[in-house]
Amino acid sequence: MFSAITAFMIIFQNVFGLVACGNANFDGEMLNLLDDINEFYSHKFSEEYRIFNEMFVLRVTFKPNILDFGDRPVFKPSSLEVSLTNLEPDRTFEIRSTFGNHEAFLWSKFNRTMVAPLASTSFNLTFIPQKMGYVEGTIFIATSHGLLRYQVFG
Repeated sequence: MFSAITAFMIIFQNVFGLVACGNANFDGEMLNLLDDINEFYSHKFSEEYRIFNEMFVLRVTFKPNILDFGDRPVFKPSSLEVSLTNLEPDRTFEIRSTFGNHEAFLWSKFNRTMVAPLASTSFNLTFIPQKMGYVEGTIFIATSHGLLRYQVFG
């Protein structure tokens, strides 16, 4: 039985020619990213997020732990700030890239940002409702030690 991520990988490879693109480094990075997403969905999460790696667990927190924009008028943007804190006393990690799964949510990019031990970084999330109704999305943050997921609602 195929998982949703396995099906996504097969479609992605066929549509975008991932394996046939001729850039082995890119192919490997994309497959690693998809593996991270698959591993990420296989764990349950709480307010304290954990990134599982072969050598250690990286602990971080988001403030607020989830972001709910509530009811907003259609096409009227609303922005809020989110803080990401590294709870590790002796480990720095790098934020490598960010991506999301819903077009109603935009965020300030903070690619290639180093987060020192016990330090924080912040980013702005903007919600632009495009139709009436409830919206749920996820912002993914790829780090040097794995993938974080941040839930957003509006």
